[in-house]
Amino acid sequence: MVAVFTLVYKAKIVLTGFLMKIAIKRVLGRGGAKYALPWAAVPATAFWDAMVSHLCIVEAKLRGPTPLTLSLRLAAHLAAIR
Repeated sequence: MVAVFTLVYKAKIVLTGFLMKIAIKRVLGRGGAKYALPWAAVPATAFWDAMVSHLCIVEAKLRGPTPLTLSLRLAAHLAAIR
């Protein structure tokens, strides 16, 4: 399952980079695009990496222990010891 998600993620990056290259060619023309095209995929990769990182952080906040749950677990553990 992880391999499928990895392939979909990479395909999304490649497709976005390809679309950005087409847009750069149309906006800058052939002469200006020659210098910008090698860097076209960098913003696409950065955007998707930031999006995935944000989703991972949000998920970790939802699943991670909070001070309240830690204090409740500690209180339950101490009550069980006594």
